[in-house]
Amino acid sequence: NEVTELQRAIDQLYVNAATVGNPQSRVVLHMPAGTYVINNSLKLPPFTTLIGDGSDKTIINQTGNFPVFETVNGLRTPGVAGNRAATTTLNQARHIAIKGMTLNITGNNTAILVDNCVNSDFEDIKIVGDWDNSASYTDNFAIKMVAISSTVTSANNNFRSIKVDGFQQAVHSDYDVAENHFENCVFENCQYGIVFGENTVLGSPGQNTAPINNTVSQSQFKDINRRLS
Repeated sequence: NEVTELQRAIDQLYVNAATVGNPQSRVVLHMPAGTYVINNSLKLPPFTTLIGDGSDKTIINQTGNFPVFETVNGLRTPGVAGNRAATTTLNQARHIAIKGMTLNITGNNTAILVDNCVNSDFEDIKIVGDWDNSASYTDNFAIKMVAISSTVTSANNNFRSIKVDGFQQAVHSDYDVAENHFENCVFENCQYGIVFGENTVLGSPGQNTAPINNTVSQSQFKDINRRLS
């Protein structure tokens, strides 16, 4: 099972008790060109650096109804998810780098779940879904950003040279995410491009302001089905 092998490698490098928090854990996990088939999400703890050989060279096919990547806090131990409710600014996902790969998913699913993640970089990633006008997808996002509070949130993340093709929404958040930047991206064949605050319920956990101060620059929107009125 490739998801097990990949997750084992991630855990060994970035949450191993012998090295976590030390310079020895600040290493790069290289994914050589090829196709990797997974059926669960890959959990990305703080300081994960996962580099492929380039989009359309390193390819991950998700066959399960899970995100390809999900950021998690530093409470994770090998093989055991951290307690999300105990996420703080000291242990939240941070300084993660994902670069140079294609992510393929099918169905009503999310490709990258950015969960309480800060100061991270996502670059040269092609994200491909199978949305079309006949599909009644309601939770189909290439990138979804969430937060548990206005303080412990997803902020100061950079998305560069991301190509999204075939999703209900390319980017989605209803939470107090801030200062996230999208540069030189292409969003195409989606129902909506970027949707911020569509279902925000002010006063709910992590929803006191809705998304603020997020930017999109030098990016293209192609064949977007319609916009929110």
